[in-house]
Amino acid sequence: MQVDKLIVIGNIAYLIDVKNYRGSYTYQNNSWYRGERILINNIFRQIDRASDILQKIFSAKRLHMEIRRVLIFMDPAVKVEIKQPIVQTVLRVEEVAAWLMKLKEEVQLYPKLSPDLWRDAITDSLLPPYCPLNDFSSQVGRTLQLGICCPKCKKFTWTSHRYYLYCDHCGFCQSKELAYVKTICDYGVLFSNSNLERKELKKFLGEVGNEYYLRYQLKKHFELVGPNGSQKGYRNLGSKFEYWFENEQEYFKALQKRCNWKTNDKK
Repeated sequence: MQVDKLIVIGNIAYLIDVKNYRGSYTYQNNSWYRGERILINNIFRQIDRASDILQKIFSAKRLHMEIRRVLIFMDPAVKVEIKQPIVQTVLRVEEVAAWLMKLKEEVQLYPKLSPDLWRDAITDSLLPPYCPLNDFSSQVGRTLQLGICCPKCKKFTWTSHRYYLYCDHCGFCQSKELAYVKTICDYGVLFSNSNLERKELKKFLGEVGNEYYLRYQLKKHFELVGPNGSQKGYRNLGSKFEYWFENEQEYFKALQKRCNWKTNDKK
């Protein structure tokens, strides 16, 4: 179970799922649409599953708590339209402040419950994330194939264009931004005991890696450790791309459209 935020007022638990999706979304006929295209993965699925698990945790401790699900879209430009009754609350980022003020006014309306009860219930159910004691840096004598791996043919030879990479072996096309971010995550998994350092990542990206573009993607998608100008690098979660950027999968899928942008510029 993954929970972005949890706000508890009395015996009401507000389970909050934050999404960084971009574009236009509509919910109707029990399905989510992005533009005119139906989404295979229901955006409510994660928060609904988390709600079920949290309810079981509370019930096991005989805590009578009501769970309310809240989905928040953080991109100020996102468009969201709900065309049928739902049990979840859906908010855009500009609506969050007013919603929180309303919660503050409702504090006195609900039965009081000791915070220690629900905190202890959750804490007892937490599992620490798995992280091996030794990462790839401890593998003496083993070497890595450097570069960006093609997800289709598993080769490492690309022609780099402005917005995308073209695999010279099988012809597969992948947005440059997605290719860089996924490869950075791969590095993070292999070297999970270290921060993400630009110098080492440049080596890991191989010949196709571009210093300027790498710097741009690190600033855009990863968290700097320490103040600006710090030499500590970027925070490494040690997770695969699918988990690290679970809430941004729609954004990265949309980037594939860049493969259709014809350009003669190679960078």
